[in-house]
Amino acid sequence: MRILPLFSLFFAMVWSLIGCATPLQLSFNGNEAVFRSHTTVVVLPLEDSSDPIGSNDEQKKAYKDTLKAVSARFSDYLTQEIRQRGLYAAVLTRQEQSFEPTLIISGFITKYDKGNSVLRRLIGFGVGSSVFTALIEFRDSKSGKIIGTITNNGTSWVGGGVIAQSQSAEVLMHDAAAHIASELWRVRNN
Repeated sequence: MRILPLFSLFFAMVWSLIGCATPLQLSFNGNEAVFRSHTTVVVLPLEDSSDPIGSNDEQKKAYKDTLKAVSARFSDYLTQEIRQRGLYAAVLTRQEQSFEPTLIISGFITKYDKGNSVLRRLIGFGVGSSVFTALIEFRDSKSGKIIGTITNNGTSWVGGGVIAQSQSAEVLMHDAAAHIASELWRVRNN
């Protein structure tokens, strides 16, 4: 008799986890053909467009310094994911003069919070949540126009427990980089 309620609870928890994932999808704005023509990609660090966290100038400066490091790490994660999938003939980390059709990946970190893993595990309900939200832009090097965007809204699971504890800001950045590279693969191979 007790197995049915436990089984139902397990299914409800699994279903809520699946519902928490926000799939990242590339928005083209009519530029899909241009998007596929690139043979080289340049992954640039994201710019900081977030509101600084802190009550004094020293804390705000420390937050901005943290975001510079976060931006560099995210760029490294994305570069690594793209290289692993073998999507482009060349994957560069700085913009150079190129005569090849080049896709430039850049964008903005709109919110970042490392959160608190202990609070995420013990309390849940969003307390101690990790957050990594960003707008990723894909630009054609020849025209300079934005030919696609992806919005990442990474937030740790609000339900608490081990799952929420494991979803650090680093994990959210890794996941976003993997999803972006997968979306690039999908677009290039369709």
